[in-house]
Amino acid sequence: MIKLNSLLCSYFIMITLFQTIESDSKKCHGECTALASYYLWNGANLTLIRNSFNTNFSNIMGYNPQIYNYNNITRGDRVNVPFKCGCLKGSNSDFLGHMFRFKSVTGNTYEAIAKTVYSRLTTLEMLVEFNDFNARQRIAINESLNVPVICSCGSRRVSKDYGLFITYPLSPGENLSSIAKGAELPEKLLMDYNRGVDFSSGSGFVFIPGKDQTRNYPPLKSRSSGWFFAFLYDKKIF
Repeated sequence: MIKLNSLLCSYFIMITLFQTIESDSKKCHGECTALASYYLWNGANLTLIRNSFNTNFSNIMGYNPQIYNYNNITRGDRVNVPFKCGCLKGSNSDFLGHMFRFKSVTGNTYEAIAKTVYSRLTTLEMLVEFNDFNARQRIAINESLNVPVICSCGSRRVSKDYGLFITYPLSPGENLSSIAKGAELPEKLLMDYNRGVDFSSGSGFVFIPGKDQTRNYPPLKSRSSGWFFAFLYDKKIF
């Protein structure tokens, strides 16, 4: 009987420990620097990007060595915009992201802000969730909006070698091969960081390891976890 009680006690301790670890893995831990891949549509410029992401030219150009003059950028290129990635509270759960503040200047709609101003780095659904306006109404000039952009701090389950990640909106015509070639990274690595994602869908986001201002891949911070990937896929934020 004593042996049975001891076994039962050990069993319940293991179950409790497992539940604690599982619960902790779903929590939003820490913060990191992240990058937003901004697709330069016709008319976009670094002044718009600077204002939309509440940053400055120096921060942007530090992560984009291909830009020698911020007044001379090319339509169709992508610019990596640095921002702070931390915990945001959603309607159902916390997730990793950053809440930008945007002041409407032309009576934008949510759709125009998501697809054009923020170059598909946020979504109509996310804007509706974090603001009080109707999805189809025009936003008054000088109205301030919350603009959430999701991000990644990496995953120990995949690799400890990468700790800076680019939030990359997928575009029509792209696929796993073309994105991996452009990033100069193995296809399998991108698949491991983006499980279940169709790289050929032409919409949604993927997370790609990025280089810092020294042009190196910084390693993963100790508290980073990949828990939020499952949350994002399950909630269909993409």
